[in-house]
Amino acid sequence: MGQRKLTRKEQETLFECNNTLLSSKRIVWTNFSKFIQDQVELRYRVSSYYLMFKTLSTMRLFPVFQLLGFIFLLSSCSSYLTSSENVSQTKNDYEKILVVGRSKDKTARIKFENSVVSQLAEQGLQGVASYSANKVIDINKKYSDGELATLKKKLTSNGYDGVIVTNLINTEAYTDVVPGGSSTTYVPTRVGRFGRYLAYYPVTTWEFDQLKSGTKYIFESSLYQLNESSKDNLQWVGRFEVKDPSSIEKTAENYAGDLVSALVKASINTTN
Repeated sequence: MGQRKLTRKEQETLFECNNTLLSSKRIVWTNFSKFIQDQVELRYRVSSYYLMFKTLSTMRLFPVFQLLGFIFLLSSCSSYLTSSENVSQTKNDYEKILVVGRSKDKTARIKFENSVVSQLAEQGLQGVASYSANKVIDINKKYSDGELATLKKKLTSNGYDGVIVTNLINTEAYTDVVPGGSSTTYVPTRVGRFGRYLAYYPVTTWEFDQLKSGTKYIFESSLYQLNESSKDNLQWVGRFEVKDPSSIEKTAENYAGDLVSALVKASINTTN
């Protein structure tokens, strides 16, 4: 049988059907491609978050805990007090303590004595700065044994039963080695057109050791009990080291805090 030639109307109808079918295929393929692309992006995104969390939890947090430990170590070693001895091996009650800071610098002396008095007050103890004690003591005078006995009686008659004396005993140059450290930065990698962060790789920077030089001031603080009948009335003594003080006020506060804390712990009873 011979093939019948399509009429013009039939050809137009068939052409429209073909176009409709092609359009449907394009829509289906476009949607399918978009679905595949979305799934791939989702997979990479989940993988990115997982790897990021794994990297941070296993690599970045460990140095953070190391840093926190290092900061705690520094804070625990920041005291000026280097050594001390509770000579009397006892703790006593004190009603009124005279605070003496022997210094040619009047400003430094005033700030130091006020700081110690303030720290004593926080512990419920009464302290009096020697500079304001109506010239009860002359820090620049060398007392004889007889004069010291007279001074002790004068102090006790004014209600003092304890004296804290601080002296600068030496000044030294020092050189410390500051260990070089390392710092690690985690740089994200990028993948193709998705632009998603998939992983982190470490970039470590190393620092060299450094030498730090300066001046170290060595102080000694002592606590005496005035109502002690024996000649040896030294109760407690401590050695302090201060390196390159930049602020008189801050140094005085820190020193006073260390001093009073050590005294309260070892030699002085408090009401708090």
